[in-house]
Amino acid sequence: MDALLASDKEVFAGVDRRLRGELSVYERVGAEAIRRSVQLNLALTVHVLRTEGGSVPREIMDRLDAIIGERIQAGITTEQMIQGHNIVMGAILARFIELGEQRQVSAEVVLASSQLLWRASHVVLQRSTSLMQQRMVEIAMREQSHRDGFVRALVAGRLAGSALEAEALVYRLDPELPYVGLRARPRRPADAEGLCRSLQDHYTRGGERAVVTVLGRDCVGVVSAASRASAGAAPDASVAVGPPVRLADISASFAVAGRILAWMLRRAEHGTKGPADLSWRLLVDDDRDLNARLRARYLDPLAQEPTLGALIEESLRAHLAHDRNVARAADHLVVHPNTLRYRLRRYAELTGVDLDSTEDLVGLAWALEAARAVVPTDNDEV
Repeated sequence: MDALLASDKEVFAGVDRRLRGELSVYERVGAEAIRRSVQLNLALTVHVLRTEGGSVPREIMDRLDAIIGERIQAGITTEQMIQGHNIVMGAILARFIELGEQRQVSAEVVLASSQLLWRASHVVLQRSTSLMQQRMVEIAMREQSHRDGFVRALVAGRLAGSALEAEALVYRLDPELPYVGLRARPRRPADAEGLCRSLQDHYTRGGERAVVTVLGRDCVGVVSAASRASAGAAPDASVAVGPPVRLADISASFAVAGRILAWMLRRAEHGTKGPADLSWRLLVDDDRDLNARLRARYLDPLAQEPTLGALIEESLRAHLAHDRNVARAADHLVVHPNTLRYRLRRYAELTGVDLDSTEDLVGLAWALEAARAVVPTDNDEV
């Protein structure tokens, strides 16, 4: 055993040559680091042989953890570490067999000892895989934390100048290009992370840039304005995007996206909407007193017709949605045009509203839109 432990020079020479010849990635690792690795594996092997597979001392495990950490720091993958380790253990086994032959050790003893030697190899491989997985989790968590902080700072408008440029560079965002703020909410809170991944993939599919992360119940992110043309990002979620602005002004776009999302949540609407989709409708929820007065003027009189009232309201919505074209609105409602005309006349009789008056049309459209905000307000906090 002592002879094997003292064979570090012979083993190192062959290992160093093979590592650099077969795995070019080990050019990043200095000769002294490889020598220490050989010495450690020899010590581990001798311990396992002497104790017939006994537990590995803490001192050896600490040295092993340090060497694995160095390899990870050098950018060597788990697969490459395993390949390198197999070269080291192969050289140690060859040296062990050579020493056995020199000392005329029986083949049975050499075979039994070789099996123990591979048990030592298993210790290293198991530890390497475990530490690599742990390191990858730590890296992923740090990256996610940094991403979250970056997006939060953008939402709050806390990044500017050189600090903004430095952070934007990390995510390959060009501060001079236009971006939109994005806020989205899944139907179920547990789906937030999945929705963020889906949005990230969708908005970067064409090579555009996007950074999306979870913030509370929502997905929040910054998306290249050029990628907004792609529809259907998340048809089952409520996705709101603000107006395009430079990255330095993105907090303003986030603010608009937040208002749009609140508007969508109050109406249980899904899909993707931006300022152009809502237009004046985005202002409807801002003045409850005005909404109450308009509702009293344009919709409350329909209560006089308990059966027909709901049909009249549905007809009014279709009439306005189809630019007051009776034929198209009737086709949408699947009724005869004369049926629609009758409902419109009955509405005028009940309310005194002139459906040819711009003033009344604006008031009616506003009241109908305000009436759509039926979801409890505790659901629209963004």
